[in-house]
Amino acid sequence: MVVGLDHAINEIANKAADILGDDTVIVVSSDNGGSVWFGGMNVPFRSGKLNQFEGGVRVPAFAIDLSKDKRYLGKEGRQFRNMMHISDWLPTFLAWSNSTHLLKNIEMDGLDQSKVI
Repeated sequence: MVVGLDHAINEIANKAADILGDDTVIVVSSDNGGSVWFGGMNVPFRSGKLNQFEGGVRVPAFAIDLSKDKRYLGKEGRQFRNMMHISDWLPTFLAWSNSTHLLKNIEMDGLDQSKVI
């Protein structure tokens, strides 16, 4: 799956820009660590999938800001070294789109990370 994504990410980004336009952010993230029982490698982290050690929960990810003025993620080539959970993406996307009112009366586990990323 990752090899296929590697080959297709440029086409995905170009199609997203064409279809969705300037207000687009693409986020690519693994769901959890690699399965060490089937050749997954999470070095330098301990363990992997189905485990609470870093190898099971800490994963690589990247985001692409397709806006011309880079208003969502700022200057390209930066690294975000803080912790962020997958559940943080929804409140972050809603903040970027000025739609946080959609979370009214809804209890969310995620936190808006738009100001720190």
